[in-house]
Amino acid sequence: MASQLDEEREANQLEATFSEWYKLAKASGLVIASQKTEEGIIVYEPNGQAISFENMLERGWTLDYLQLQNQHD
Repeated sequence: MASQLDEEREANQLEATFSEWYKLAKASGLVIASQKTEEGIIVYEPNGQAISFENMLERGWTLDYLQLQNQHD
């Protein structure tokens, strides 16, 4: 069973990862905005479509991928 400290550490790690991911995703035109909700982080694609951050990662838009793309630009 995860302690409250573990949950807080996990949430802080997710926020740090998202912050870096969002900077790269926005710079590449992948997203235009984000919003924190009770269900998690939502990002908005250029067409206005809302999608969860987790779903973007599942689609392959990982931080590692965006960092690699950024190195080649």
